[in-house]
Amino acid sequence: MEKARVSGDRKTMKVIGGFSKMRKLQKTISFLLSLVLTLGLCIATVPGEVKAAEGVQFTVNASKTGELRRGETFDVTVSMSGNTQGQGLTYELLFDSSKLKVVGDPVAGDVFNGLGQVPNKAFDGQSIVAAPLDLSGGILKNGTLMTATFQVLDTATAGEIGFSSKINVVSGEGDSLPVASDNAGSIRFDIVTPVITLDKAVLNLVKGGTDKLTATLKYAEGDG
Repeated sequence: MEKARVSGDRKTMKVIGGFSKMRKLQKTISFLLSLVLTLGLCIATVPGEVKAAEGVQFTVNASKTGELRRGETFDVTVSMSGNTQGQGLTYELLFDSSKLKVVGDPVAGDVFNGLGQVPNKAFDGQSIVAAPLDLSGGILKNGTLMTATFQVLDTATAGEIGFSSKINVVSGEGDSLPVASDNAGSIRFDIVTPVITLDKAVLNLVKGGTDKLTATLKYAEGDG
């Protein structure tokens, strides 16, 4: 009986020891799984490397922003960057010819790089066009494409105006290349027109008498 009891105690201890080892193993496995999940989340949340936009980028800058008045002039510059394959391009900057006009001729920038070509005003007077082409097979230089001076017409009506563009960049094989960005459409202005107000609606005059009338010139947005 004593031997049987000892044997039974040993079996019980073995079973308990087995359970203990299993629990330790389960804890180890749980810890490892938690570690893997944590590492996975960390890797997933690490920000990816920011890649530069692929293709040619064009930037339009204006010397004035906000309100414009009749007769005012301002300069617009178009620049190019990110070109690694283009040997020729056409950039057409369109505008509302009922409110704006080009003063003088557009001036060629660094992109032309002595190619003997210059930007021009379109025949319809509604755009200016820069079309540099390197006939020697070289890649067009990045930099300023053109600069033009605009003037608000004396007959321009009040309201918002802006620009838009048409672009085509080609490789030496004549394939069109991607244009990554162009902000011509985001260049906006507000034309404000003068309003004349009189301090009197009616003059009370008698023969030989005088009266004073004051006229005030104001603009639709802000005083003149």
